[in-house]
Amino acid sequence: MGLHLILDIGCGSGYYQKQSKFRGQINADILKPRKKIPNFILCDAHHLPFKSRAFNKVFFLDVIEHVESPPKCLREIKRVTEGVIIIGTPNALFFPKIVRTVLKGSYVPYSTHIATYGVPELTNLLKYVGFKHFEVKPVTYQDMTRNKLLKSILRSLPAPLKNRQILATIYENAR
Repeated sequence: MGLHLILDIGCGSGYYQKQSKFRGQINADILKPRKKIPNFILCDAHHLPFKSRAFNKVFFLDVIEHVESPPKCLREIKRVTEGVIIIGTPNALFFPKIVRTVLKGSYVPYSTHIATYGVPELTNLLKYVGFKHFEVKPVTYQDMTRNKLLKSILRSLPAPLKNRQILATIYENAR
């Protein structure tokens, strides 16, 4: 193992981030950045322009819900890392989403989201791709709501319903 390189796939266009907030030494996205991003590479996650096992860690946060072929992306990410893969996605089982679905009769994801994932769906996807060593769990990454009643209801719910984000950590290639 040579350099300890970290790849951030879907790093963003730089519109919302400050340069100090980028997670990788190499930052990649399918969109051309609005601001200067350090070590930026314009590429598609389905076809990463890197050698096999070039990275020790890969971040794939808030991207999988946008891609056309998640299995293809995950296999490509697996190819370019010899270490850990961190995947984050909005939680399809987040209680306010369920309430909106019941009240409106259907759930409409964000216009750019192709898929939504709960813990079971993401777990099944990782197994389908062939990963064997991973952990998928719901996590809180932001204040869930400003509404006091909804906040008190959320506190009483089990974690899969009250957490708005799902985080998968894959140790498949870690030595």
